[in-house]
Amino acid sequence: MTIRTSIILLLLFIMKTTLVFLGIWASFNALPFDAASFQANFIYPFGDLPSLKSAFIAWDSRWYLFIAEQGYRMIQSTAFPPLYPFFIRLLSPVLGSIGAGFLISNLCFFGAIVLLFECVRQKWDVKTAWLTVLLIFAFPTSFFFSLIYTESLFLLLLMVFFYGLQCNRKSWILISSFLLPLCRIVGLGILAPLAVYCIRERRPSSALLLLSPVLGLFVTLVITGSFFQDWLILFSAQDFWMSRFSLENVLQLFQWLQSQFLLAKLVFHGPGNSFVDRVVFLFLLGTIFAIYRHQPLEYFLFALCLGIVPAFLGNLMSYSRYIIVVFPFFIQFALWCREQKGLRAYLFFLFLFVQVNFIMRYAINYWAS
Repeated sequence: MTIRTSIILLLLFIMKTTLVFLGIWASFNALPFDAASFQANFIYPFGDLPSLKSAFIAWDSRWYLFIAEQGYRMIQSTAFPPLYPFFIRLLSPVLGSIGAGFLISNLCFFGAIVLLFECVRQKWDVKTAWLTVLLIFAFPTSFFFSLIYTESLFLLLLMVFFYGLQCNRKSWILISSFLLPLCRIVGLGILAPLAVYCIRERRPSSALLLLSPVLGLFVTLVITGSFFQDWLILFSAQDFWMSRFSLENVLQLFQWLQSQFLLAKLVFHGPGNSFVDRVVFLFLLGTIFAIYRHQPLEYFLFALCLGIVPAFLGNLMSYSRYIIVVFPFFIQFALWCREQKGLRAYLFFLFLFVQVNFIMRYAINYWAS
Protein backbone atom coordinates (compact mmCIF):
# COMPACT_ATOMS: atom_id res chain seq x y z
CA MET A 1 0.00 0.00 0.00
CA THR A 2 1.34 3.42 -0.95
CA ILE A 3 1.76 6.30 1.50
CA ARG A 4 -0.78 8.31 -0.51
CA THR A 5 -3.38 5.55 -0.16
CA SER A 6 -2.73 5.29 3.59
CA ILE A 7 -3.17 9.04 4.03
CA ILE A 8 -6.44 9.06 2.07
CA LEU A 9 -7.76 6.14 4.13
CA LEU A 10 -6.79 7.97 7.32
CA LEU A 11 -8.53 11.16 6.20
CA LEU A 12 -11.68 9.23 5.23
CA PHE A 13 -11.65 7.46 8.58
CA ILE A 14 -11.28 10.77 10.48
CA MET A 15 -14.07 12.34 8.43
CA LYS A 16 -16.35 9.34 9.00
CA THR A 17 -15.76 9.28 12.77
CA THR A 18 -16.14 13.05 13.09
CA LEU A 19 -19.44 13.04 11.21
CA VAL A 20 -20.78 10.21 13.39
CA PHE A 21 -19.90 12.08 16.59
CA LEU A 22 -21.31 15.36 15.25
CA GLY A 23 -24.46 13.54 14.17
CA ILE A 24 -25.02 12.13 17.65
CA TRP A 25 -24.32 15.50 19.29
CA ALA A 26 -26.64 17.39 16.94
CA SER A 27 -29.44 14.82 17.17
CA PHE A 28 -29.35 14.75 20.98
CA ASN A 29 -29.59 18.53 21.14
CA ALA A 30 -32.22 18.93 18.42
CA LEU A 31 -34.58 15.96 18.93
CA PRO A 32 -36.69 14.76 21.90
CA PHE A 33 -34.90 12.06 23.91
CA ASP A 34 -36.83 8.83 24.58
CA ALA A 35 -36.53 8.90 28.38
CA ALA A 36 -39.05 6.06 28.80
CA SER A 37 -36.93 3.70 26.69
CA PHE A 38 -33.83 4.82 28.56
CA GLN A 39 -35.35 4.00 31.96
CA ALA A 40 -36.78 0.68 30.74
CA ASN A 41 -33.38 -0.69 29.73
CA PHE A 42 -30.14 -1.46 31.55
CA ILE A 43 -28.58 1.74 32.87
CA TYR A 44 -24.89 2.05 33.64
CA PRO A 45 -23.44 3.81 35.53
CA PHE A 46 -26.25 2.90 37.93
CA GLY A 47 -28.63 5.77 38.51
CA ASP A 48 -27.38 7.66 35.47
CA LEU A 49 -29.73 10.23 33.96
CA PRO A 50 -30.24 11.07 30.27
CA SER A 51 -27.42 13.28 29.08
CA LEU A 52 -25.12 13.80 26.12
CA LYS A 53 -22.89 11.09 27.59
CA SER A 54 -25.76 8.59 27.58
CA ALA A 55 -26.41 9.45 23.93
CA PHE A 56 -22.93 8.19 23.09
CA ILE A 57 -22.96 5.08 25.34
CA ALA A 58 -26.38 3.60 24.67
CA TRP A 59 -27.67 0.03 24.61
CA ASP A 60 -24.91 -2.64 24.54
CA SER A 61 -22.20 -0.05 25.24
CA ARG A 62 -23.42 0.10 28.84
CA TRP A 63 -22.98 -3.66 29.24
CA TYR A 64 -19.40 -3.56 27.97
CA LEU A 65 -18.55 -0.74 30.37
CA PHE A 66 -20.26 -2.59 33.23
CA ILE A 67 -18.26 -5.78 32.56
CA ALA A 68 -15.03 -3.81 32.22
CA GLU A 69 -15.54 -2.11 35.58
CA GLN A 70 -17.53 -4.67 37.59
CA GLY A 71 -16.82 -8.02 35.96
CA TYR A 72 -19.53 -10.59 35.28
CA ARG A 73 -21.69 -9.70 38.30
CA MET A 74 -25.00 -10.28 36.54
CA ILE A 75 -25.98 -13.46 34.72
CA GLN A 76 -27.21 -11.48 31.70
CA SER A 77 -23.76 -10.00 31.23
CA THR A 78 -22.19 -13.42 30.58
CA ALA A 79 -23.77 -13.34 27.10
CA PHE A 80 -21.02 -10.85 26.21
CA PRO A 81 -17.58 -12.47 25.70
CA PRO A 82 -14.65 -10.98 27.66
CA LEU A 83 -12.03 -9.75 25.17
CA TYR A 84 -13.42 -6.28 24.41
CA PRO A 85 -14.23 -5.44 28.08
CA PHE A 86 -10.76 -6.74 29.01
CA PHE A 87 -9.07 -4.25 26.68
CA ILE A 88 -11.26 -1.45 28.06
CA ARG A 89 -10.25 -2.37 31.61
CA LEU A 90 -6.60 -2.52 30.56
CA LEU A 91 -6.60 1.08 29.30
CA SER A 92 -9.13 2.57 31.72
CA PRO A 93 -6.55 3.64 34.37
CA VAL A 94 -5.13 6.04 31.79
CA LEU A 95 -8.17 7.05 29.72
CA GLY A 96 -11.16 6.08 31.83
CA SER A 97 -13.51 3.33 30.66
CA ILE A 98 -15.41 5.46 28.18
CA GLY A 99 -12.29 6.98 26.65
CA ALA A 100 -10.66 3.55 26.45
CA GLY A 101 -13.70 2.10 24.71
CA PHE A 102 -13.80 4.79 22.05
CA LEU A 103 -10.06 4.64 21.46
CA ILE A 104 -10.05 0.84 21.08
CA SER A 105 -13.01 0.84 18.70
CA ASN A 106 -11.66 3.57 16.45
CA LEU A 107 -8.07 2.32 16.31
CA CYS A 108 -9.32 -1.18 15.52
CA PHE A 109 -11.66 0.16 12.84
CA PHE A 110 -8.87 2.00 11.07
CA GLY A 111 -6.57 -1.03 11.27
CA ALA A 112 -9.32 -3.26 9.92
CA ILE A 113 -10.00 -0.92 6.99
CA VAL A 114 -6.31 -0.83 6.05
CA LEU A 115 -6.05 -4.63 6.05
CA LEU A 116 -9.34 -5.01 4.19
CA PHE A 117 -8.19 -2.60 1.50
CA GLU A 118 -4.95 -4.53 1.08
CA CYS A 119 -6.69 -7.93 0.96
CA VAL A 120 -9.11 -6.79 -1.73
CA ARG A 121 -6.40 -4.99 -3.71
CA GLN A 122 -4.29 -8.14 -3.81
CA LYS A 123 -7.22 -10.37 -4.81
CA TRP A 124 -8.83 -8.01 -7.32
CA ASP A 125 -7.70 -4.43 -7.96
CA VAL A 126 -7.45 -0.96 -6.44
CA LYS A 127 -10.85 0.16 -7.74
CA THR A 128 -12.62 -2.76 -6.07
CA ALA A 129 -10.71 -2.11 -2.86
CA TRP A 130 -11.81 1.54 -2.74
CA LEU A 131 -15.42 0.66 -3.51
CA THR A 132 -15.45 -1.99 -0.78
CA VAL A 133 -14.15 0.43 1.84
CA LEU A 134 -16.50 3.23 0.79
CA LEU A 135 -19.51 0.88 0.84
CA ILE A 136 -18.67 -0.16 4.39
CA PHE A 137 -18.33 3.50 5.41
CA ALA A 138 -21.73 4.25 3.88
CA PHE A 139 -23.65 1.18 5.13
CA PRO A 140 -26.50 2.17 7.51
CA THR A 141 -25.10 0.54 10.65
CA SER A 142 -21.40 1.23 10.06
CA PHE A 143 -21.49 4.07 12.62
CA PHE A 144 -21.29 1.34 15.28
CA PHE A 145 -17.63 0.91 14.31
CA SER A 146 -17.01 4.30 15.92
CA LEU A 147 -18.83 3.49 19.17
CA ILE A 148 -18.25 1.26 22.20
CA TYR A 149 -19.26 -1.96 20.46
CA THR A 150 -17.29 -5.08 19.54
CA GLU A 151 -17.72 -4.68 15.78
CA SER A 152 -14.41 -2.84 15.23
CA LEU A 153 -12.28 -5.26 17.25
CA PHE A 154 -14.01 -8.24 15.68
CA LEU A 155 -13.51 -6.91 12.15
CA LEU A 156 -9.83 -6.24 12.86
CA LEU A 157 -9.30 -9.80 14.10
CA LEU A 158 -11.12 -11.12 11.02
CA MET A 159 -8.92 -9.11 8.69
CA VAL A 160 -5.78 -10.26 10.51
CA PHE A 161 -7.02 -13.82 10.10
CA PHE A 162 -7.83 -13.57 6.38
CA TYR A 163 -4.71 -11.56 5.61
CA GLY A 164 -2.80 -14.36 7.33
CA LEU A 165 -4.53 -16.93 5.13
CA GLN A 166 -3.83 -14.88 2.03
CA CYS A 167 -0.14 -14.32 2.82
CA ASN A 168 0.40 -17.69 4.54
CA ARG A 169 1.35 -16.16 7.88
CA LYS A 170 0.58 -18.86 10.40
CA SER A 171 1.31 -16.72 13.47
CA TRP A 172 -1.36 -14.23 12.34
CA ILE A 173 -3.82 -17.08 11.78
CA LEU A 174 -3.06 -18.71 15.12
CA ILE A 175 -3.44 -15.57 17.23
CA SER A 176 -6.50 -14.15 15.50
CA SER A 177 -8.39 -17.46 15.38
CA PHE A 178 -7.80 -17.88 19.12
CA LEU A 179 -9.03 -14.36 19.93
CA LEU A 180 -12.09 -14.30 17.65
CA PRO A 181 -14.34 -16.47 19.91
CA LEU A 182 -13.12 -14.42 22.87
CA CYS A 183 -14.54 -11.35 21.12
CA ARG A 184 -17.79 -12.85 19.79
CA ILE A 185 -18.90 -16.47 19.98
CA VAL A 186 -19.78 -16.52 16.28
CA GLY A 187 -16.04 -16.15 15.72
CA LEU A 188 -16.01 -19.92 15.94
CA GLY A 189 -17.43 -19.82 12.41
CA ILE A 190 -13.94 -19.23 10.99
CA LEU A 191 -13.35 -22.96 11.50
CA ALA A 192 -14.81 -23.53 8.02
CA PRO A 193 -12.40 -21.30 6.04
CA LEU A 194 -9.58 -22.42 8.33
CA ALA A 195 -10.31 -26.06 7.46
CA VAL A 196 -10.09 -25.22 3.74
CA TYR A 197 -6.72 -23.58 4.32
CA CYS A 198 -5.43 -26.62 6.25
CA ILE A 199 -6.57 -29.01 3.51
CA ARG A 200 -4.83 -26.95 0.84
CA GLU A 201 -1.64 -26.83 2.90
CA ARG A 202 -1.47 -30.65 2.91
CA ARG A 203 0.65 -30.63 6.04
CA PRO A 204 -0.46 -32.55 9.14
CA SER A 205 0.96 -29.80 11.35
CA SER A 206 -1.39 -27.24 9.79
CA ALA A 207 -4.37 -29.16 11.16
CA LEU A 208 -3.30 -28.07 14.64
CA LEU A 209 -4.45 -24.57 13.71
CA LEU A 210 -8.02 -25.86 13.95
CA LEU A 211 -7.54 -26.19 17.70
CA SER A 212 -6.92 -22.46 18.11
CA PRO A 213 -10.55 -21.18 17.85
CA VAL A 214 -11.74 -24.16 19.91
CA LEU A 215 -9.26 -23.18 22.62
CA GLY A 216 -10.51 -19.60 22.37
CA LEU A 217 -14.07 -20.79 23.00
CA PHE A 218 -12.88 -22.88 25.94
CA VAL A 219 -11.15 -19.89 27.55
CA THR A 220 -14.29 -17.81 27.01
CA LEU A 221 -16.42 -20.41 28.78
CA VAL A 222 -13.95 -20.65 31.66
CA ILE A 223 -13.84 -16.88 32.19
CA THR A 224 -17.60 -16.31 32.04
CA GLY A 225 -18.40 -19.51 33.93
CA SER A 226 -15.97 -18.87 36.77
CA PHE A 227 -18.15 -16.06 38.16
CA PHE A 228 -21.14 -18.38 38.69
CA GLN A 229 -19.48 -21.81 38.77
CA ASP A 230 -21.36 -22.75 35.63
CA TRP A 231 -19.09 -23.33 32.64
CA LEU A 232 -21.96 -23.20 30.13
CA ILE A 233 -23.60 -20.09 31.52
CA LEU A 234 -22.73 -18.13 28.38
CA PHE A 235 -25.22 -20.28 26.47
CA SER A 236 -27.96 -20.28 29.11
CA ALA A 237 -27.61 -16.50 29.41
CA GLN A 238 -28.99 -16.21 25.86
CA ASP A 239 -32.45 -16.82 27.34
CA PHE A 240 -32.33 -13.33 28.87
CA TRP A 241 -32.10 -11.74 25.43
CA MET A 242 -34.61 -11.45 22.60
CA SER A 243 -32.19 -12.99 20.11
CA ARG A 244 -32.05 -16.32 22.04
CA PHE A 245 -29.49 -18.08 19.91
CA SER A 246 -29.81 -21.86 20.04
CA LEU A 247 -28.91 -24.82 17.81
CA GLU A 248 -32.46 -26.09 18.29
CA ASN A 249 -33.80 -23.23 16.17
CA VAL A 250 -32.22 -24.76 13.05
CA LEU A 251 -34.48 -27.79 13.47
CA GLN A 252 -37.56 -25.58 13.54
CA LEU A 253 -37.21 -23.80 10.21
CA PHE A 254 -40.95 -23.49 9.49
CA GLN A 255 -41.60 -21.96 12.92
CA TRP A 256 -38.65 -19.60 12.32
CA LEU A 257 -40.13 -18.44 8.98
CA GLN A 258 -43.51 -17.93 10.61
CA SER A 259 -42.17 -15.87 13.49
CA GLN A 260 -39.77 -13.78 11.39
CA PHE A 261 -41.89 -13.14 8.31
CA LEU A 262 -45.44 -14.51 8.22
CA LEU A 263 -46.64 -13.52 11.70
CA ALA A 264 -44.32 -10.60 12.44
CA LYS A 265 -45.98 -7.19 12.81
CA LEU A 266 -43.32 -5.17 11.11
CA VAL A 267 -42.31 -1.58 11.75
CA PHE A 268 -39.61 0.39 9.93
CA HIS A 269 -36.98 -0.54 12.51
CA GLY A 270 -37.68 -2.13 15.88
CA PRO A 271 -35.91 -4.63 18.18
CA GLY A 272 -37.61 -7.81 16.94
CA ASN A 273 -39.85 -6.66 14.12
CA SER A 274 -37.63 -4.55 11.88
CA PHE A 275 -38.57 -4.24 8.22
CA VAL A 276 -35.02 -3.04 7.50
CA ASP A 277 -33.43 -6.14 9.06
CA ARG A 278 -35.61 -8.44 6.96
CA VAL A 279 -34.90 -6.61 3.71
CA VAL A 280 -31.15 -6.76 4.43
CA PHE A 281 -31.38 -10.48 5.26
CA LEU A 282 -33.27 -11.37 2.05
CA PHE A 283 -30.92 -9.29 -0.07
CA LEU A 284 -27.82 -10.89 1.45
CA LEU A 285 -29.36 -14.35 1.21
CA GLY A 286 -29.54 -13.82 -2.54
CA THR A 287 -26.02 -12.37 -2.61
CA ILE A 288 -24.47 -15.49 -1.06
CA PHE A 289 -24.74 -17.35 -4.38
CA ALA A 290 -22.81 -14.61 -6.17
CA ILE A 291 -20.13 -14.78 -3.48
CA TYR A 292 -19.83 -18.52 -4.13
CA ARG A 293 -19.29 -17.89 -7.85
CA HIS A 294 -17.00 -14.87 -7.76
CA GLN A 295 -15.00 -15.02 -4.53
CA PRO A 296 -12.57 -17.50 -2.91
CA LEU A 297 -14.11 -20.52 -1.19
CA GLU A 298 -12.83 -19.27 2.18
CA TYR A 299 -14.77 -16.01 1.74
CA PHE A 300 -17.94 -17.86 0.77
CA LEU A 301 -17.78 -20.19 3.79
CA PHE A 302 -17.11 -17.26 6.08
CA ALA A 303 -20.07 -15.29 4.68
CA LEU A 304 -22.30 -18.35 5.03
CA CYS A 305 -21.20 -19.21 8.59
CA LEU A 306 -21.24 -15.66 9.97
CA GLY A 307 -23.72 -13.91 7.72
CA ILE A 308 -26.51 -16.40 7.08
CA VAL A 309 -26.41 -19.32 9.54
CA PRO A 310 -26.54 -17.18 12.76
CA ALA A 311 -29.85 -15.68 11.60
CA PHE A 312 -31.41 -19.16 11.65
CA LEU A 313 -29.91 -19.88 15.09
CA GLY A 314 -31.85 -17.03 16.65
CA ASN A 315 -33.84 -14.33 14.92
CA LEU A 316 -33.28 -11.24 12.81
CA MET A 317 -32.94 -8.84 15.72
CA SER A 318 -29.98 -6.48 15.07
CA TYR A 319 -29.19 -8.34 11.85
CA SER A 320 -28.27 -5.16 9.97
CA ARG A 321 -25.60 -4.49 12.61
CA TYR A 322 -24.24 -8.02 12.88
CA ILE A 323 -23.47 -8.29 9.18
CA ILE A 324 -21.26 -5.18 8.93
CA VAL A 325 -18.28 -7.41 9.79
CA VAL A 326 -19.10 -9.87 6.99
CA PHE A 327 -16.91 -8.14 4.44
CA PRO A 328 -17.46 -10.55 1.47
CA PHE A 329 -20.93 -9.02 1.08
CA PHE A 330 -19.38 -5.57 0.58
CA ILE A 331 -16.79 -6.98 -1.80
CA GLN A 332 -19.63 -8.43 -3.86
CA PHE A 333 -21.44 -5.09 -3.90
CA ALA A 334 -18.17 -3.49 -5.04
CA LEU A 335 -17.75 -6.04 -7.84
CA TRP A 336 -21.25 -5.23 -9.08
CA CYS A 337 -20.67 -1.48 -8.80
CA ARG A 338 -17.37 -1.39 -10.68
CA GLU A 339 -19.01 -1.00 -14.07
CA GLN A 340 -22.51 0.10 -13.05
CA LYS A 341 -22.37 3.73 -12.01
CA GLY A 342 -26.14 3.91 -11.64
CA LEU A 343 -26.18 1.08 -9.10
CA ARG A 344 -23.20 2.62 -7.33
CA ALA A 345 -24.94 5.99 -6.91
CA TYR A 346 -28.20 4.35 -5.79
CA LEU A 347 -26.52 2.19 -3.15
CA PHE A 348 -24.46 5.03 -1.69
CA PHE A 349 -27.47 7.34 -1.52
CA LEU A 350 -29.69 4.69 0.05
CA PHE A 351 -27.06 3.56 2.55
CA LEU A 352 -26.17 7.09 3.66
CA PHE A 353 -29.81 8.16 3.92
CA VAL A 354 -30.66 5.25 6.23
CA GLN A 355 -27.44 5.70 8.23
CA VAL A 356 -28.34 9.31 9.03
CA ASN A 357 -31.72 8.09 10.27
CA PHE A 358 -30.12 5.38 12.41
CA ILE A 359 -27.61 7.81 13.96
CA MET A 360 -30.47 10.10 14.96
CA ARG A 361 -32.37 7.17 16.45
CA TYR A 362 -29.32 6.01 18.41
CA ALA A 363 -28.65 9.47 19.83
CA ILE A 364 -32.14 9.84 21.30
CA ASN A 365 -32.31 6.24 22.57
CA TYR A 366 -34.62 4.87 19.89
CA TRP A 367 -33.80 1.41 18.57
CA ALA A 368 -30.97 1.60 16.04
CA SER A 369 -29.89 -2.05 15.87
